[in-house]
Amino acid sequence: MEDNNKKSNKKNKPIKIKKRLLIFVFGLIVCFFIAISKLIEYQIIDYEKYNRILHSNNQIREIIPAARGDIIDRNGVILATNELNLSLIIGENFPLKSVEDNKETAKAKNIQGNDIILKLINILNREGLDWEENSPITKTKPYSFIEDRSYEVEKLKKALSQQQYATAQDSIDLLVEKFDIDKTRYSEKQVRDIAVFRANMLIKSFSEYNKTFVVLKKVEPEFLDKITGRGDELKGVRILETSKRVYPFKEFGAHFIGNVGPLFKEDYEKYKEKGYTKDAIVGKFGIEKKYEDYLRAQNGVFIIQKDEKGNTINTFYEKEPKPGNTVRLAIDIKFQKALQEALPGFISKHHMSYGTGKGATVCVLSVETGDVLALISYPSFDLNEYNSKYNEYQKAKFNPLKNRATELYRPGSTFKPFIALTGLMCGAITPSTKFVCRDGIMPHMRCTHYSHSGVINIYTAIQRSCNNYFYQAGDKIGIDNIDKYAPYFGFGVDTGFELYSSFGRVTNPSKEFQRKYNTQYRRGDLWQTSIGQSEVYTTILQQAASQLTIARKGERLATHIVKSIEAPNKNIIFETKPKVMSSLKIPDFAYDTVIKGMEMMWNGKPFASKYKGYCKSGSPQYSFNQNLTNGAGVGLYPASSPKIAMAILVEDGQSAENYFEIVAREFENRRKERQKEIEEEQLKKAKTKQQ
Repeated sequence: MEDNNKKSNKKNKPIKIKKRLLIFVFGLIVCFFIAISKLIEYQIIDYEKYNRILHSNNQIREIIPAARGDIIDRNGVILATNELNLSLIIGENFPLKSVEDNKETAKAKNIQGNDIILKLINILNREGLDWEENSPITKTKPYSFIEDRSYEVEKLKKALSQQQYATAQDSIDLLVEKFDIDKTRYSEKQVRDIAVFRANMLIKSFSEYNKTFVVLKKVEPEFLDKITGRGDELKGVRILETSKRVYPFKEFGAHFIGNVGPLFKEDYEKYKEKGYTKDAIVGKFGIEKKYEDYLRAQNGVFIIQKDEKGNTINTFYEKEPKPGNTVRLAIDIKFQKALQEALPGFISKHHMSYGTGKGATVCVLSVETGDVLALISYPSFDLNEYNSKYNEYQKAKFNPLKNRATELYRPGSTFKPFIALTGLMCGAITPSTKFVCRDGIMPHMRCTHYSHSGVINIYTAIQRSCNNYFYQAGDKIGIDNIDKYAPYFGFGVDTGFELYSSFGRVTNPSKEFQRKYNTQYRRGDLWQTSIGQSEVYTTILQQAASQLTIARKGERLATHIVKSIEAPNKNIIFETKPKVMSSLKIPDFAYDTVIKGMEMMWNGKPFASKYKGYCKSGSPQYSFNQNLTNGAGVGLYPASSPKIAMAILVEDGQSAENYFEIVAREFENRRKERQKEIEEEQLKKAKTKQQ
């Protein structure tokens, strides 16, 4: 039996060896084909990819800046663009301690950084360049904080976790400790200079999250030789070709154009998802912020490969630079500029109430499209100096940073055309309805008796702004009808404006309203609502939109400030078309009645012989106790066929509707200028075509 088993094992052994040999040979063949396929992949299919990896240690990556998109007006006039210049910065490679460093490593980095800073300061001083223009600490002892640097002082104390009462010397001492500035190694002046330089870096939030500190925003090309080729001696210090955002029209349209600035640490996570770097510049408000995704440029990456001898063997774009898109606004900046320049003189000429005239806002809309042709908030500020003078602007008289164009104000009597239309449409009053204008419904609710008294009709009530007429009309109309029709005229709702703007409100008698504002709705509230007081709050945009709706006999168009977005190759990405927000048929008799009353008011103005239009004045109270009022006005021009709807409000003002003479004049001037510009453009194109 055992012999048989041995014989069987001897027979099976050669078979097993053959199987193993076959498996081995098959494995070799498979490996061979895998190797061949990989070789083909490396040498042919993905040659470029693996060639880059091969030479990755001998390649230079250059960031190729791409320009942020321009903002232009409706006619192509540049409102925001880029200006190339050279900036001196401290960047990525500067020795900067991180939270992961131990005590010895952090100290070594601080010491190395202090040496670099001192060498840089010496170079700047020799060249006569002021590196501490905005430093908050005086240059000589006893050190103190500079008075007009309170914003920088506050940021420094916050960065150093100091109390508000800390002195400049306290800050220097803390900086010396924090950054290991060796008093035995440097002179007293050098210690102070290094400390102040470090303070400037803290104020500008230079950190591992924001590794770009701009020492000087602009240096001459010759300065390049002073910095380059210094190696570790000036590690992290370099000249950067930057694109500075410039605003040619300075304060004109500043509130809606907006500005750009560095990406803050608290916003980084949100922008990181979109591919932004920590040192990115982003829109901070206005169009710059709202249309950041379109205006944003994406820098390119250019690779230069060198061999071991330093010879360039290949160049290619790892990433093509992509400039931003152009945002074309509906604004006519020349029209805007003319109106804004005329505003201070107008306020002064018409001796505003109480002798102040704190501020003003103006809106002009195209009746045909809803385009915002001009939108003014006065006083304004220079966008080019917004970042450097922000603290100064904050403290300036009448707060120029406040955007009055999107703020809420009581409309006062400019609300009366809407109330009249509401009464006519709901049948509460007719064109022949008359009321008696008496002394007052209540002691504190009186009429101005502006050239009227006794029994008056609706035309005189609009022309002379009779409060008593509208108190009594309001009684018949009722708050429900006012609430019903208000949204159709743009009150208390979104006007379609692309930037932030308050919705405002009209008095609401609901229990929810009473609970929210802890009030009860009384008859007196209805009376006050009927003359644009009480809880009626609107923006200047909504006021102009209401006039546009009247001109279009009930069809309310969206107000919009953006006309189109255009790619760098001039292709239209999207274009804003007129959009109907609501539609309400205003009967001809109602339209004719209200427009006649507004025409009668316009015809009482000294400029009526030259310009024909419609208007309604207003003197909304903002303080009942002191009887303080703003000046307001709404209107349409020209009377023959209204092309523009306009609204104005002057804080602590009066007779604001007289400003419409300026609007009409500049509208006509701009229309003639634009026609001439179009003719010149056509002539130029014709000549180019002939050539």
